[in-house]
Amino acid sequence: MFAASGDAGGRGVVARLHSDIAALLQVELDSCTDDELLALWADVEAVRRKLAAVDHTLINQVAARNVAGERGARSTTVLARDVLRIGIGEARARVS
Repeated sequence: MFAASGDAGGRGVVARLHSDIAALLQVELDSCTDDELLALWADVEAVRRKLAAVDHTLINQVAARNVAGERGARSTTVLARDVLRIGIGEARARVS
């Protein structure tokens, strides 16, 4: 899923994503027609689903490499909780 891109393992891509999201937050929604608003909403949902797929790929890679064990965490779930600063329930749901 992730090809070598020469940008520190995808961090440059994520930096651009942050920038694009910041720009999206600046969009003047009041000027959108109802159809444009609904289309944007659907587009954002499609991106959200793709990000979930990226998350799954990252989790699988962390688990396959036993990064949790290497970092002294009891499990990938605990590592996810600590690194991502999410609740243990959400970490469990993502990792399982």
